[in-house]
Amino acid sequence: MRRRKRSRAGKLSSVFRPLWIFARIMALLLLVVGGLGGAVFFYYMKTLPPVEEIIFPPMEHSSPIYAKDGSILASVYLENREPLSYEEIPDAVKLATIAAEDARFFLHRGVDVLSVFRALLANLKSGRFTQGGSTITQQLVRNVFLTRKKTLDRKIREMLFALLVEGKYSKEKILELYLNQIYYGNQAYGIEAAAKTYFRKDVKNLTLDEVALLVGLPRAPAIYDPYKNPDKAKRRRNYILDRMEKLNFISQQESEIARKRPLHLAPKRSALFGGTSAPYFVASLLEDMKERYGGEAVYRGGLKIFTTIDPQLQEWANESIQEGLKEADKQKRNATQAALVALDARTGYILAMVGGKNFQESQFNRVTQAKRQPGSAFKPFIYLTALLQGLPPDMILVDEPTTFWVDASTTYSPENYDGKFRGPLTLIDGLKYSVNVMAIKLNDIVGPENAVQVAHLAGIESPLEPVLSLPLGTSTVTPLELTTAFCTLANMGERIRPMSVLKVENDRGETLEIAQPVRKKAIDEKMVYLLVQMMKKVVEEGTGRGAKIDAPAAGKTGTTSDYRDAWFVGFTSRLCVGVWFGNDDNTPTHHLQGGGIPAYTWRLFMSRAITKYPSEDFIKPEGAPDLPRAPSTASPEPEPSHISG
Repeated sequence: MRRRKRSRAGKLSSVFRPLWIFARIMALLLLVVGGLGGAVFFYYMKTLPPVEEIIFPPMEHSSPIYAKDGSILASVYLENREPLSYEEIPDAVKLATIAAEDARFFLHRGVDVLSVFRALLANLKSGRFTQGGSTITQQLVRNVFLTRKKTLDRKIREMLFALLVEGKYSKEKILELYLNQIYYGNQAYGIEAAAKTYFRKDVKNLTLDEVALLVGLPRAPAIYDPYKNPDKAKRRRNYILDRMEKLNFISQQESEIARKRPLHLAPKRSALFGGTSAPYFVASLLEDMKERYGGEAVYRGGLKIFTTIDPQLQEWANESIQEGLKEADKQKRNATQAALVALDARTGYILAMVGGKNFQESQFNRVTQAKRQPGSAFKPFIYLTALLQGLPPDMILVDEPTTFWVDASTTYSPENYDGKFRGPLTLIDGLKYSVNVMAIKLNDIVGPENAVQVAHLAGIESPLEPVLSLPLGTSTVTPLELTTAFCTLANMGERIRPMSVLKVENDRGETLEIAQPVRKKAIDEKMVYLLVQMMKKVVEEGTGRGAKIDAPAAGKTGTTSDYRDAWFVGFTSRLCVGVWFGNDDNTPTHHLQGGGIPAYTWRLFMSRAITKYPSEDFIKPEGAPDLPRAPSTASPEPEPSHISG
């Protein structure tokens, strides 16, 4: 019996001995692996900062620039980002992000073991590193502290870093940081910038389908770019919606409705200033903002800049200038550049600004930077000086060959545009038909120094030479200052200061400045009213009748010698608009005149602008005289496309 028991024990021993050996080997391996793992762990932990030193750097803020109606005009940035607090981010965005990137986000402590195991199997199956199983926390630390290289070393650091971050920050803070840091493509960093880039909306106003589209972008912004690959973007969006439905974040009905919606993207913006419709205005504005607040605040500090631009008028201004240039090309006028600026006559608000043909090709702003001769567009200030000195509008001067002595040895013999002389003319007709000889005679009578003073009072800030040829616009001005001076006429002698900014706030919403319109009585309103009545005749019957619109308007054409500059500057009781055509190198155009394409362009713009800014006739100041109804002393004039001015 004992032998039998021993034999049984021996058999059991022989059976379990290999298992025991295997167990010892496995235990040894575990110790070795554990030791190596511990060594690796402590090695990598030494390369990482202590928990208390893990601080996410301040995020750069883009500076949004708003139009007058509150819409986004542009966004200025080094990185296009507008950080939000956790509470400001809609729940739909949070849930969609969790569904897309990390369904177990609130269950793990920075590393999701199940996701890592699934990724490991996928990588072994494919034979290469295709998946990483990264949690939202891992993606955050990778974007902020590490690189995107797909290496084992980076992956280990990423996982350990994520564990440390979760030991210091709450889940809510981590999700907030992620949604503000992650890249959504097309220069948009963070969910708020993405919402404005793709939909021109604040994130709080996004619909469910729009949320899903944005949330699907960070995985591969180039692949799922809805502008370049709309079908792929839509499939990715629908996948996010399916995930949200499976996780019971949304109902089946909500998912189905969102999946059926087409992509409604905002027009893609170009790189410069976020693709604004008013790039010349924004560029000019930024120079001013940098002088006042510094470049750091403008490009990194998240200033909120509220401007005077009217988006609708800006669009019409862009279209009108392009149409005018197209017409100039069609007529072979050799005019390669143009500019337009529109001011609110009552406030000085710059409502629209087009500084040239193409901002991408040339950033030179011809509205604010180009010093050009205004030609006969300067004549109203000569006539206003005469009225202020008591000369009546129906005063007659003779348009005839005249020689002036400039000094003891120099004479000046001006000519009219067409080489003709019309004989006796009233001041009314002299301005209406832009007669050069008569304007120079009048300048001689009133004194060029006095005319210069009146022009400065009206708003011309550039130096002006008090010479006999002053009425022909021989001194240079910018389109902005000439248009501003015409606003003084529209306001019956009250000068306004051009305004581009209404309000500026910092990134905390605190008001840094609020701008108020500045109006100052500059010139006697009664005489300005008389001049405006004379200038109305320029549009109704004279050289500017190519600018005639369905509203009371006044203005003046301007064409310089050799046709280097062509202008039309005009106004209603609400709007003042200046238009200029010419060439940057100051080469002559081919007989381009102010009464032609500039007046045509002005009319194109104003015909639409008055539908939004309707204008009544100019209000007659108390005690102002009426314009004499003297019969015309001038012969009929040719059509506007051939007339002087």
